[in-house]
Order: sequence, then structure tokens, then C-alpha cells
Amino acid sequence: PDVQCAGAAIYRANVCKTPRAKTLLTLKPDTKLVFATPQEFLDHHAASPKTKLEAKLAAKSKNPDCSRCDGSGDDPDGGRCDCCGGTGCEVCGSTGYQGRTGIFELLTLDDAVRNLIHDRSGEPLLRQAAQQRGMRMIAGKVLQDRHSPDGVRDDTEQGLIDTDTLIQRWHGVDRLGYAITPRFAPTSSEAQLRGAGALAAQYPDVWVHSHVSENLDEIRWVRELYPQARSYLDVYHGFGLMRERAVYAHCIWLDAADRALLRETGTAAAISPTSNLFLSSGYFDYLQADAAGFRYGLASDVGGGMSFSPFRTMQAAYVVGREQHSKQGLSLKPGQLWWQHTAGAARALGLEGVIGNLQPGCEADFVVLNPACTPLLARKTQQAASLDELLFAMIVLGDDRLIEQTIVSQAK
Repeated sequence: PDVQCAGAAIYRANVCKTPRAKTLLTLKPDTKLVFATPQEFLDHHAASPKTKLEAKLAAKSKNPDCSRCDGSGDDPDGGRCDCCGGTGCEVCGSTGYQGRTGIFELLTLDDAVRNLIHDRSGEPLLRQAAQQRGMRMIAGKVLQDRHSPDGVRDDTEQGLIDTDTLIQRWHGVDRLGYAITPRFAPTSSEAQLRGAGALAAQYPDVWVHSHVSENLDEIRWVRELYPQARSYLDVYHGFGLMRERAVYAHCIWLDAADRALLRETGTAAAISPTSNLFLSSGYFDYLQADAAGFRYGLASDVGGGMSFSPFRTMQAAYVVGREQHSKQGLSLKPGQLWWQHTAGAARALGLEGVIGNLQPGCEADFVVLNPACTPLLARKTQQAASLDELLFAMIVLGDDRLIEQTIVSQAK
């Protein structure tokens, strides 16, 4: 589609017989303004078919008559251009015109325009969909005011204003919750993290979410950006972003002081094993985490992982636990893996006793499983001699077919 659009724009801006003209003003992904010939534009878009233009381009054209035949068609050679329908001479390419001059109106997406677009983004649709289904959902606008691509990088002050506005619009409405969400320390300036910490103090019952200590290169980068911090995790602590209901993804490359800080502040880890294995980031140390006594649960890391499936996530967590070259390995019991994905995750979110299990008084959000959903799984689960064997069979062999029904307690 990009190539077709480019070709159409070029055709409208030029007579088809004059492809050498400089014609098109556009923005490449790095947002530098460039003038492109038709071929350059086509080549660029053919090489990058998913290019996202950072501007709205409107084109008009005017057609000056040919200086030789005046567009009258009185040329001895005659001729006709089937595309344009004109007559003329060899100078004008049998069009009757000297060329076509493109007049372009370019509206660049500055911060003001971008904020208007974001303010009317899909956020209301997400909120309304969750409310209509009676779902408990925690979400938040990503804060990132540096080291981010154009189009997703926000303005420091406006991003914090938007966050404050969304907290008031979302948090505590029906079953919705809000999370103050710096993308991760390298993509937020000190001013933005300081503002996020102020919001976290102003709204102590909202969540805080970001990423920390995922891989060694990232840690080195953070050390360059925040040399005053003792560690990557300490960056967040210094800005008041570690407390109850603060949840940080990964938490792989921590030392004893970091683990103690997680415990003392009530901050939790969101272990993301499929992502960590896929990106070769490292292995979460379960034994050290349990020794330190901080909270954790299982997560997917969304686009960083290989699957949204809880079964694949538990399977990957088992592999991570077994790894013994970079840490001491252990075999996580199946019941413990299921706990990490249910009651453990609820505890990490500060929602213990609210969601995550079927104890009296909890919200009844659950899935109904069918252990005999496939012939292989039926054979394996029928031979299970214990609950752990049954749970482990579903971890290893289960997929979406295992889910018989999903129940949302507040669904209308």
C-alpha cells in the first residue's frame, strides 16, 4: 500500500513523462525533512513497507501550459497522452502542459498535535470494554520523554499531566485500577521520574510499574545515565517509586542490597521467563528471592516474550528455576508454579484476598479447565497419581483448548 500511495502521489504531482522532477516532500522515520524524486521515494518505501509517516500530506496541482505549443495541440508531430488526455509536442511529452507543479501542505505532528491525537486515542475504548465486561483491569499510560522513537516519546510535563488526568478518570471506577508507568529508567529523564514519584506519593493506592535489571547492557546504560544511584533499582528508590503496589518486571541481576530493598519497601517482582529465555537476558534466582523474602509473581512481558499463555509461562519458569550455571538451580513444584500465576501474582499486586484464589470473600474471576480436552492430555491426566502430577501435565501439555470457560465475577 505504501508503494501504491507513493506512486499515486507522484503521478498526481507530475506528468507521467517527466519522472526526473523533484516532487515530493515527506518525512522518513527519523523525522528529518527530505525532498525525494519519485524513484527515491518508491525505493525508500519498497525497502521499508511499514514506514510510518510523521505528517499529514495534502497535495494539489496546477498545470502550466507548454511554452512551445501553449497546450493547443498545434504541434506538427501531434501526439496524445492517454493518461492525461492532452495533446501537444515532444517538449511537453504530448500533454499540452509544461509539467505539473505540486503544491503541498504539510502538517507536522508537533507535541501539541500529537497530544490532541493521544487524548482521543483508544484509551476510552479500553476503559469502556473493561467496564462493560465487569473486568478487573490495571493499566497506565507509558511515560518516556527521551531515548524513544518519535511518535511515542512524550513531553515531560504533558506526560505527567496526562497521567494525573487518567488516574482521576480510571482509578477506582468500577473494578479499574491505574498504574503509573515509566517505560524504564533510561527512557525517562530525572524530571519525569521525579514527577512520577510525586504522583505515586499523591495517590498511594495506585500502582507503579516499570522494568529493572533485565540484562547487563541495560544496567551499564543506567549506570551512565544515573551515576549517583547505587544500583539500577536504587534509581527508582531515589525518586520515590518503590512502595506497596509497585511492581517491577524481570529483577534478574540484583544483589543482596537490592533484594533487601524490595522486601523493605514492599515492592514486588514480575518474573517474565518466556521473555528472559527468548532474549537471553538471564535467569531469575528463586532461591535468593525466597531467602530475601520479597514478593513475586509470573508475567509475560507482553511483546518481549513468546506467549501470553499461562501454561507456556509456567513451563518457562520451571526451566528458569532448573538452570544452575549462573545460580543455584531447583525444581519448582507444580503447585508452586500455579500459585505464582494466581495467588502469588495477586499478592504481588497487593490484591491478596481479593483475587487469585477461590477463598470465601474473593472476587470470583476464574477459568474452568478440562484436563481431558485432548486425547494425549486425557491419557496423561487420567494416570496422575497426585495433584502435582495433574498440574504438571497441564503445564507441559496444555494450551488454549484446556480453557473450557472463563468466568468474570462482575460480568453483567
